[in-house]
Amino acid sequence: MMALFGAKLKWVNRVRHLVFNNGVTLTPKRH
Repeated sequence: MMALFGAKLKWVNRVRHLVFNNGVTLTPKRH
């Protein structure tokens, strides 16, 4: 159970990282 949870966390972090990078590169900076 814990191994599955760890794998899910790792996957979520990877997807979040990719989405964040793509969002930063695709959207114009407003700050």
